[in-house]
Amino acid sequence: MTDTLQHALCLYRRMENGVHKFTFRVASPAAVDEWFEWMCAIGDVTMEDEVVRLLIVNRESDMLPMNHILQRSRELLAHFPERATIRTAILYNPGELGALAESFARLMRAEQRDKVRFFPGEVQDEALAWLLAED
Repeated sequence: MTDTLQHALCLYRRMENGVHKFTFRVASPAAVDEWFEWMCAIGDVTMEDEVVRLLIVNRESDMLPMNHILQRSRELLAHFPERATIRTAILYNPGELGALAESFARLMRAEQRDKVRFFPGEVQDEALAWLLAED
């Protein structure tokens, strides 16, 4: 897998610290589908005893289509029943956290080993520090 890939709607970059960074350029089901393609590619090359660290940046687009994200996330979990632990930091626009947090909380109830934390869009360094922490 290359370290930087760009589709029209979702940018992917594997950072030097190993974090997989996704930047949504638009809030659409098609952008989520691009993200799903990247996640499948990551899942294909990741061992189940590893920790996958994701930074999802949604500062420049509207609210992502949460029902579509949940649907695709369930598909991803079903596709990889034996998979790595996932640690996700989400950078969001102020005012959009309520619906986003509620939707991700529903998904995460089924996957107790995974961790998700939300950060205001301007604190990427703090989000990266949390992602890289060994707790």
